[in-house]
Amino acid sequence: MEFRDLFGDQSEEGNFRRVGCLRNITAKESCPHCPDGDLSVCWHAQPRRRTVHVDLGSQALPRSEIRSILQSGDELFLEFDSRTPASDSLLAETSHLLRKLRNTGIGATLSGLSTTDKAKLSRLEWTRP
Repeated sequence: MEFRDLFGDQSEEGNFRRVGCLRNITAKESCPHCPDGDLSVCWHAQPRRRTVHVDLGSQALPRSEIRSILQSGDELFLEFDSRTPASDSLLAETSHLLRKLRNTGIGATLSGLSTTDKAKLSRLEWTRP
């Protein structure tokens, strides 16, 4: 699967490929198509929930961590610092990321946002092109 402009600013950081084994896994949790039975590269066998911490006062998402998680086929969990409201630029970047992921059938989980920030994020996600 190929991603383009994942973060909404048309930078090269948002362009990458997600490679994973999309074959059927046998009842013994092995994939006949993975090289030498190495399931560490098999997307179906090894999806893990991986957390990205968005630090206090951040103006942007930690892009390299997010890319790494998505490229490996793992589940993305964004944990925001709940002690301060998220900036508008951070919410805009997050909304673009969520919209792109949903349009490709990939989910992400968020935590730590205030009710106000969640409402802003939701509006941004559904109103921005």
